[in-house]
Amino acid sequence: FFEEVPEPEVAWAGNDFKEAASCVYQIFERMPVDERLPFALRMLDGLDLESTAAACGMSVPTVRRRLVRAERRFFKMARQFEALRPWLETR
Repeated sequence: FFEEVPEPEVAWAGNDFKEAASCVYQIFERMPVDERLPFALRMLDGLDLESTAAACGMSVPTVRRRLVRAERRFFKMARQFEALRPWLETR
């Protein structure tokens, strides 16, 4: 689903951050699209529920249900990645 995009050179993005971001994208690739899309819009882009629902063409209750499933799935898979451990421990 995701095409390879050259990694941007960002001065503040150290190796730890880059490795964690790579893990997040690996998790996203394994998530169902109907969960991944609302989760990414809400958690990464910071959209509110109404905007997320509108962007996904879903009702707010449907988005809420999918976000709950997506969050469970994401954090279950995230525990498999050592690079995400520091972020998981602060959650």
